[in-house]
Amino acid sequence: LSANTAEPIELIEQLKEHLDSMMISDYRKLPDPIKDYTEFVDHVEKVKADPSVTSGLMTNSIDLDAITNGWQRADLIVIGGRTSMGKSAFALNNVLDLAKAGHMCAVFSLEMSKRQVYMRLAAAAYGIQLYDFKTGGLSDETILKLRKHDDFWNRIIIDDTRAVSADYIAETMQAIKQQIGLDFVIVDYLQDIKEIGEHTDNTGSALMRICRKLRKAAQDCNVPIMAMSQIS
Repeated sequence: LSANTAEPIELIEQLKEHLDSMMISDYRKLPDPIKDYTEFVDHVEKVKADPSVTSGLMTNSIDLDAITNGWQRADLIVIGGRTSMGKSAFALNNVLDLAKAGHMCAVFSLEMSKRQVYMRLAAAAYGIQLYDFKTGGLSDETILKLRKHDDFWNRIIIDDTRAVSADYIAETMQAIKQQIGLDFVIVDYLQDIKEIGEHTDNTGSALMRICRKLRKAAQDCNVPIMAMSQIS
């Protein structure tokens, strides 16, 4: 539009026509109900032919897998409990089982250090008492067992960066997914994630925003995210 050659009224008319054309061209393509329903029926038939297509990531726990049908990709799973109730142990056991099954796992540990996470994983993997790690009471045979570098350790990535945001976790997940693949993520724990406050915040607002961002990250990377939450 040229303001130098047009009268004000003419300029306004040209602007209105320009905006109208933009609005018309910006109309989004509407969903096709028949196509969407047909895709749904195709999926139902596929499940009928092979029910395993709906199975998620299976652990070694028969009871847990029966309840969940495996951890479903794109889901945000929140494990809530009071302090020292076993939330982290439960999550890390899932990581260990899934890594042994060939899945790439990432652990965002905002509370424990990387060394502490490895200590717990190794204790569970090799049947070693945590007390022995802390006191140095490990036999030479146990040290050799730890030195074996079993293959599943290559499928566990641990990030113990402190005071990170949900955006940081999402971006790191994307990087891992693109570079080496990613199947399962744990975040330990939600209340330690940094979220910038907003003037409209009330109790729980920041936590809800964090959960929304993690849910989107799970969908974008097509992985289950298991997040720990402290409950008073």
